[in-house]
Amino acid sequence: MKLSYRPIGDFIRQVKIKNSEGLYNDLQGINIDKFFMPSVANTVGVDLKKYKIIKKGQFACNRMHVGRDYRIPVALSREVKPFIVSPAYNVFEIIDNSILDPEYLMMWFSRPEFDRNAWFYTDADVRGGLPWDSFTSTELPIPSLEKQLEIVKQYNKVIDRIKLNETLNEKLEAVAKALYRQWFVDFEFPNKEGKPYKFSGGAMVWNDELDKEIPEGWEAVPLKNFTEINNGFSYKGGELKKSKTALITIKNFSKNGLFKTNGYKEIETYRAKEIHFANEGDVIVAHTDLTKGAIIGKSIIILDSFGFDKLIISMDTVKVNTKSNNISNSLIRQIINDKSFSDYAMGFVNGSTVLHLSKKALPNYDINLPKDRPKINKLSEDLNSLTTYQKHIIKIDSKLIEAKTLLLSKMTSIEDE
Repeated sequence: MKLSYRPIGDFIRQVKIKNSEGLYNDLQGINIDKFFMPSVANTVGVDLKKYKIIKKGQFACNRMHVGRDYRIPVALSREVKPFIVSPAYNVFEIIDNSILDPEYLMMWFSRPEFDRNAWFYTDADVRGGLPWDSFTSTELPIPSLEKQLEIVKQYNKVIDRIKLNETLNEKLEAVAKALYRQWFVDFEFPNKEGKPYKFSGGAMVWNDELDKEIPEGWEAVPLKNFTEINNGFSYKGGELKKSKTALITIKNFSKNGLFKTNGYKEIETYRAKEIHFANEGDVIVAHTDLTKGAIIGKSIIILDSFGFDKLIISMDTVKVNTKSNNISNSLIRQIINDKSFSDYAMGFVNGSTVLHLSKKALPNYDINLPKDRPKINKLSEDLNSLTTYQKHIIKIDSKLIEAKTLLLSKMTSIEDE
């Protein structure tokens, strides 16, 4: 039996409990991807007693910028301990959990169609606020609680697997960093006997270019000597149109240096040159940053085309590829993502609100390498193996995201028994 739709307002009520006794100071905001996160607002001298308390099972939404962002930030608290949110947020809860499950409602809020519908009802303000009455008049199908829980269970299986893959990717990244530092920072690569070089008394010599001791038989080499570096595509707003080509921007960079599969824009490619296109295995470096330097100078490696025919790198990034048979792109990525490069790069950053990395930084960065390049073949092979595993996980993730999207889309065609 096909379900009829009913307004959300029939099932929720606002909660307006202020932090009047000052019991809580954990202030959180709502990410555009619909989860709570620590607030970046400056609270020095701010009276937190005016902020609203939110408890487990309650929701909060920010209706102020829907027209600007084309999405309505709304999130469900799953935290045991209460926290506080902005007084401008609407905090609400489900009236009767035996009729409507909170996780089911959050699934409905996660649908792209919900955002598009919310955007349609925004007001004439520059930021495009969504009136509360419009929010509560949004309709959704309400199957039996048993059916809701079944749908939520299926959805959570997919979400849990995505989170597991994220954890696996982070662990693989940690292994890659550890391998790199073992060789290039601690100099404990295997000697001829297979023992750690420096710990076993390997000879060290002073290097003036690097201003530190390096293993005997190693040298300082600028990155430009063994890589090809190309700037990204300077696109125009009118070229962002529906197509089979994705634009890779700094939104595809995570703070821990991993590749984010969301954040794509689609773009026409008739003006782009061959150097602007990216392929699997290419290293992309962030040259612009809006997050106070957390991403600038970081690199990601392209692991999948995600169903697009072509990928183009944007003007806020550059593409780096190896020119050496002994130095893999996986190794280059670890070189760029190491703290030594981050510290070096910050000396080439300009700007205040938007930070920019000088084009001179990457090519002229010196790294210590063995003069006998084949010595690092084993490290490059190991890093390539880890990258291949990450690529496998990313491909699985793309299928899981498809399944997640399909489950959300099927909510409109639920039939109850």
